Amino acid sequence: MSNKSAKDLAFDRERVKYRHQINDLKSELHQRDISLFEANKRVSNAESRCDELQDWVIRLLECMDMSEEELVGLIQRDKNLKSLGGMLASLSGQLIL
Repeated sequence: MSNKSAKDLAFDRERVKYRHQINDLKSELHQRDISLFEANKRVSNAESRCDELQDWVIRLLECMDMSEEELVGLIQRDKNLKSLGGMLASLSGQLIL
């Protein structure tokens, strides 16, 4: 059995403490790597889906012989008409009362 000085024992305790901290940090880093991998996978899937939907939009526009700007204008016009219809309905409801 070796007799260690108080200084050596204190050093060993510090080393054990820091090894524990290092192991905890390695474990946390591993968990973050897993989370990052999963997030990157979700982003990749979302980008693929977005590309697929964009391809469909392009195909539909080609079938309709309409430019993207014309389609955006048509959609905006429909939204405006729907909004106007809602306002007219609320006004007619107020007039009846």
